[in-house]
Amino acid sequence: MNSLSNTFDFLKSRIYQIGDKISVVVFGMNNERLDFLIDSFQKLRPREQKLMLAGGLFMILFFVVFASLLYIKGVNGLRQELYDSLQAHRKFNGLMTEYQVANSKFESVLRDVGKKSKNISGFKSYFEKISKEMDVSLASLGEKIVPLNDSDLFHTEINTVKVDVVMDNISLPKMIKYLSALEKGEQYLRVSHLSIRARYETKLYFDTKVSVRGYLTK
Repeated sequence: MNSLSNTFDFLKSRIYQIGDKISVVVFGMNNERLDFLIDSFQKLRPREQKLMLAGGLFMILFFVVFASLLYIKGVNGLRQELYDSLQAHRKFNGLMTEYQVANSKFESVLRDVGKKSKNISGFKSYFEKISKEMDVSLASLGEKIVPLNDSDLFHTEINTVKVDVVMDNISLPKMIKYLSALEKGEQYLRVSHLSIRARYETKLYFDTKVSVRGYLTK
């Protein structure tokens, strides 16, 4: 509403400016042209006064037409400015709505990540907890924080955590069950790389290397 009020105030001031310009063109500054014409007219003879009146009427008609053209041009210009202002106002409102929706989604993701990671001291401890619950032996477990790219919208708020897990001599069903438990658990975890190597002494157990990606708020 404030922007529309400012626009109408601007248009009103422009109209007043156009009126002042027309007054200066016709009568001169402080009506000096009008005073000069009246004084000169009174000094003329009747015949000259008639000619002066005719010329004056012609000049008045000329200035009326000229002023009308200026007025029409000014009104058209103001109308275009008003239209452009209203279009800009609508566009701004549309962009503001899009920003609010995007910002709401952004804040929602941050809240979810923060909520799911606030009770965790480290991803290694979480992996060890799940492995004990499922009786899975971990040969090695490494955790590394990897910052997001600067082009990522969340790079100032969230870090990526890469966890490398090695499981030796594990069956495929048990490995799949363990990885599924990690992804379906309380944290944002996704398997990003999986390498399986068969053992020569048995075909039922494998050596496995897994990379899992998670997220933590800063």
